[in-house]
Amino acid sequence: MSYFPNSFFSKYIHIFRLSLKNLTFSFSDAIVFFLLFILPFIIAPFGITQFENPKVIIGEAGVLLLLILSVFLTKPSFHYPRRQLLLYFAIIIITIIDIFFFRTHLSFLGNGFRMQGIYLFWFLLLFSLLSAKSSLKNIPWIVYGLLLLIEFIVLFFLPLNESQRYVGTLGEPNALAAFIIFLWPFAFYAIKKFTIREKIGSSLILVIVVAILFLTASRSAAIAFALQILFISLTKYRFSLAKSVLVCVILYMISYAFPFFEHVPYENRGEVWKSALAAGSTHPLLGYGFGNTETALHATAVRLGLPIQYYYVDSAHNIFLDWWVQGGVIGVTLLLTLIYFTINEFIKHNKKREIVLLIGMITTLSFNPASVVGLFGFWWIIGQGLKK
Repeated sequence: MSYFPNSFFSKYIHIFRLSLKNLTFSFSDAIVFFLLFILPFIIAPFGITQFENPKVIIGEAGVLLLLILSVFLTKPSFHYPRRQLLLYFAIIIITIIDIFFFRTHLSFLGNGFRMQGIYLFWFLLLFSLLSAKSSLKNIPWIVYGLLLLIEFIVLFFLPLNESQRYVGTLGEPNALAAFIIFLWPFAFYAIKKFTIREKIGSSLILVIVVAILFLTASRSAAIAFALQILFISLTKYRFSLAKSVLVCVILYMISYAFPFFEHVPYENRGEVWKSALAAGSTHPLLGYGFGNTETALHATAVRLGLPIQYYYVDSAHNIFLDWWVQGGVIGVTLLLTLIYFTINEFIKHNKKREIVLLIGMITTLSFNPASVVGLFGFWWIIGQGLKK
């Protein structure tokens, strides 16, 4: 005769499993938080650059750890919208085609400076799927505020670039500014009630954001910040989310004219865009293959006689042109469709924070080469559109 009925054991086994599940989700959220907000602070003396290379390697290791937690410690969930999953699958198929038919010495691992080849791309897509359940909405606003403050303090102890612009822990002024554009909305939307302390804190956060944007002299980030503030203001005055997004998109498109008024000899953005447009037109269906941007841009710049042929340019300075060069019409269409579905989901479920983040990231990624930090942020946002 048993003195411990099965219900006794079942009860505590259930509690143990529930605790393990909650602990695993906590670990998963911690890894996602690390990849989005702690990874930007990592600087290590290995690789060609102490700023970007360590972030790429540690970022990939973080995604692997996230995968292990998801597969072995929790029951895998595949309850994603089918249409988005099909887009992810199609993107992966394109990269596999690239490996077999468009492979170069750069395509798989990328160049030594950014390491943004197909290998990293797979990790970013995997991260987007695995992090879909990590909304990070329970983290106090002061945590994000402290991260902003730390970055602001640290940038004064790190060297400036050749243009005397502050680069912080990202090693490049526009990359630093893009991280700030991604970071501050988390603090703003984490404030539940605007008491005197929260009002003072949010004001200081905005002051720090403006100060860092000024020190980096990043015009693209300034445009992104202005669009974010505009969206928040429009929704505050009872504009619908759809109308607010439409206004921001129109202004965003107008901002594309700015680079053509630049008169800089080194990596003139207008010339880079011309080279990218022409390069994609040479291979319009599938492009040159992911990871092969720099070879395509250089060959096209030589053919067109553009001055950028004499400089090292490894990005189209625009996420859509990068996809146009690397993936052709099919690649750009897949990316635009994925973004469209993501925005649709955000509007449908009233996700203002995510819309603000997407506006900021798309704008900053439309004018500068992407750092791995910016790419992690972008694909996390896309992943948030996968939740039903």
